[in-house]
Amino acid sequence: MATTSAYYANNSSVLNELVFTTTTTWACNFDCRAIVTVIGGGGGGGAARNDADNHSITAAGGGAGGVAKSLLTLASGTSYVNTVGAAGTYGATDGDGAVSGGNGGASTFGVQSATVLMTANYGSGGSAGQGTSASSGTGGAGGTASGGNIFNATGGEGGDAACTAFSSSGFHVGAGGGGAPGIFGLGHRGGDAALTTGGYDKIAAAGGA
Repeated sequence: MATTSAYYANNSSVLNELVFTTTTTWACNFDCRAIVTVIGGGGGGGAARNDADNHSITAAGGGAGGVAKSLLTLASGTSYVNTVGAAGTYGATDGDGAVSGGNGGASTFGVQSATVLMTANYGSGGSAGQGTSASSGTGGAGGTASGGNIFNATGGEGGDAACTAFSSSGFHVGAGGGGAPGIFGLGHRGGDAALTTGGYDKIAAAGGA
């Protein structure tokens, strides 16, 4: 995702704000200064499944994409390319098993057929685990960013999911939350889901950042 807030050169009043949610080539039709924010695609969460009792099933959250923010001088008649990274696919399993989420896609802003000015890298997918003993999934890493002259913020990590106290007398299900991008300069990680006590059935589900 990319946003562009354009300002008159003489008094810095806001003229227009544009939001690009798909890859777009934008022809600037006046000289201006613009605050440009570029956000990378987030990673997908993991998934786990087992249809039998007496299993641990854990799935971690995806990491958020990085964020680059700049104040740029844009020129009339110049075409700028906003490349928008796709979100990572969530883990999917049709039967017993554990599947990691997919990585997101990187987003960039730059001059068409010339220089990439800003890059926000993708968040990684969360992993998952399942079986007849303790299992865990690790949250996806947040994406880095570069080129921002206001800030470059790394995306928040996905939350972990772990069953550390397995009991064969029930099922144990944990799901970590997804990370958040640092749109104000600091990314935040998703919540962890921890199954730390033994005995019978238990479920832990953590919130996203």
